[in-house]
Amino acid sequence: MRDRVTGEPTTDKLYAAGKGARKAGLWHQIGEPAGAAAVLIGEGFATCASVHEATGRPVAVAFDSGNLAAVARELRRLYPAALLVVIADNDHSTEAATGRNPGREAADKVARAVRGVAVWPELAELPEGGSDWNDAARHAGADLVRDRIEAAIRAALAAAQATLKPKAPARAPAGRTSPKRAAGQTSAAHKPQRPPAGRETRTDTDHPGALADADGEPPEGGADEDGDDGEDGEHDPFSADRRGVWFHGFDHQGRPRPGLLVCGPLLVTARTRLANGAGWGWLVEFTDPERTPKEWTISTAALQGDGVEYRRTLADLGLYIGETRAAREKLGHYIQSRRVRAFARVVERAGWHGRLYVLPGRTFGATDERVILSPEGTSEHPFRQRGTLEKWRGGVARVCDGNTRPTFAVSAAFAGPLLRLAGMQSGGFHFVGPSSRGKTSALYAAASVWGSPEMKRLWRATDNAVEYLAQLHSDSVLILDELKQADPKVIAEAIYMLGNGTGRNRATQKGGLRPTPSWSVLFLSSGELTPEAHMATVRLQPMEGQRVRMPSIPAEPEGYPGTTFETNHELDGGRELSQYMVHQAAVNYGHAGLAFLERTTADFDAVRVRLRAGLESFRLAHVPETADGQLSRIADRFALVAMGGELATEWGLTGWRPGWATEAAASCFYGMVKMRPGGFGSGEEAAMLRQARTFFAEHGEDRFADWGRAENDDTHRPNTQQRAGWRKTARDSIGEADSTEWFVLFDGFTKQVAEGHDREAMLRLLRERGHLVPDKGRPFDHSARLPGIGKTRCYRIKSSILADIGED
Repeated sequence: MRDRVTGEPTTDKLYAAGKGARKAGLWHQIGEPAGAAAVLIGEGFATCASVHEATGRPVAVAFDSGNLAAVARELRRLYPAALLVVIADNDHSTEAATGRNPGREAADKVARAVRGVAVWPELAELPEGGSDWNDAARHAGADLVRDRIEAAIRAALAAAQATLKPKAPARAPAGRTSPKRAAGQTSAAHKPQRPPAGRETRTDTDHPGALADADGEPPEGGADEDGDDGEDGEHDPFSADRRGVWFHGFDHQGRPRPGLLVCGPLLVTARTRLANGAGWGWLVEFTDPERTPKEWTISTAALQGDGVEYRRTLADLGLYIGETRAAREKLGHYIQSRRVRAFARVVERAGWHGRLYVLPGRTFGATDERVILSPEGTSEHPFRQRGTLEKWRGGVARVCDGNTRPTFAVSAAFAGPLLRLAGMQSGGFHFVGPSSRGKTSALYAAASVWGSPEMKRLWRATDNAVEYLAQLHSDSVLILDELKQADPKVIAEAIYMLGNGTGRNRATQKGGLRPTPSWSVLFLSSGELTPEAHMATVRLQPMEGQRVRMPSIPAEPEGYPGTTFETNHELDGGRELSQYMVHQAAVNYGHAGLAFLERTTADFDAVRVRLRAGLESFRLAHVPETADGQLSRIADRFALVAMGGELATEWGLTGWRPGWATEAAASCFYGMVKMRPGGFGSGEEAAMLRQARTFFAEHGEDRFADWGRAENDDTHRPNTQQRAGWRKTARDSIGEADSTEWFVLFDGFTKQVAEGHDREAMLRLLRERGHLVPDKGRPFDHSARLPGIGKTRCYRIKSSILADIGED
């Protein structure tokens, strides 16, 4: 006890230690301030006692206005998380005489210095000659005092919350008064002891941390400032303030050790699990040094070892973690010891999960449980927003109108979430054409439906990277530009992988199988070459399955050579239109996709019915009955794109006229058919015929020995390398070559002519088209006496194959 003050109704305040006794920075405490959301400071004892009686909140008695600032500074140091409220006198009589109000002015100055708030009674609440809250309580009643002060506290806490956390932050740990500690009065003026000398002294009290609710209760999952979690009386060794989470231990003699700063403000908000009931963990929330809210899930398994990986991740995200080994070890203890009643289901990829569509930080659709995306699914997510939907519709969508290729690309972006609803496999489209025609601009327009320009990726990646991108964009659209930059072998594998919707099987360290990555994604591609032409540069045989999964669409509409656009709107040429489209996609994006999801999840069943009807309608209108089955599969994907555009138009997202998205999809579909080997027929058969025709045109002489010269035993005939058989030429009456037939050995046909295709399927096709001459009663083969070999069976091919380009 430094000093003692007494007072009588008719005397001034008397300090027992006499003249020269210390007063600055000392106060008399009414009520327990530790853990309180707000600590009040007043001048006189009567005023402070009346306020404590009315509000129940702790009040510090500074005894006079000259001591308010010193007391406030010391309280701010001791209780950095608390709101300091100066209960001021209203010296209205002095103000009337001099124009100044010393009580209010002093209180305002002190409040600003400690980032607190001052509150004083209004003139109407005071009796004649009164000036302080004790006078107000006697005149207007304790309820008025309580209501006025509590209203000021609520307003100040709300303002502080908005100022400290401008970006919709999560609630953070706070202190609260222990239920074990009854509020009481100390009998003498005192100065509380400083925090233990060993405590770390980070003084960033402005860090957005543990601001309590107005009633003093901390959010669930935090720690109390007094170290008592309180729910069942069990002692909690952790406390929290604006600086972060502290650990309070004891030495071997039971004496308190200095507080240990474990980490910055950290709140544990929920227990998490996977849908199968495994993969338990904790959801934590905090803010980084720039006050950006962060959310992360930490698995129980990660906390069972040394914890290096999860701490490294939290530190990388911006959470301060104590420098000492003890602090690092206590972090796991703190997380696992939090009592939280909330639960959340974690999903490992964005997109559909039942009738819910999950994106980072947002779930679409009705659900009784909280569903969140795992950290691995959010770390590089491309779903971001900028600008407004109205500006996107008036910019990007407007200039797509009248241009079939950009319209198709944007419609495909809307159709991404519809794949799973329609029960269709993943698949894509490839815009092909010369450079600087507007292909990439159309892709940027598509990307703007869901997010920033970074939604448009490049093909230049490994197949593992493409697999990761497919999972990241599942149930959305994956956009890959510049096909020529990728390794042709990667392209060949990636098309199959993307279209099949599954990644590679991988083993665990213990020999089992990891869960196979899966997705449902609609992908858009562009390049100067078709995938088949690109693969041909390294002599890879393109397969029809690749064409089905990613058919090529001419980037230049029919009748508009040299450009992707049919109309330039008010802009001066395709170049200016392209630049405008790219710019608009960079400043307004991400809103159309979210609005589309809101309507899709709200009308989930109706949308599925509409999709079935829309696919059937497109197929009947644009696919002949004689068309190959593979073409019908491709056509369904074009129909889905048309439905995506039509639904977006119906819901007011694009501003296009009804039917325009379908017209654009039909234009692209017919362009694809013209490029496709076989047209409306079998693409695989067209590919086999082209391969056989090309083989005999290129190798009809060098890989087939001349029958006549071999039969005449011509010693000057050239040696035949990689011989596939014999070539027999029939001549007319004047000795000119009339026709040629090739007698192909079985192995030569299988390994050279039919390489990469089914041998019997190719033989059947050649026989049906009249180029294969089998013996009577034989399916494909012919018996011939070959020079130097004798009688053997082979395949007899006529030269008519060279003129068959498959147009019928």
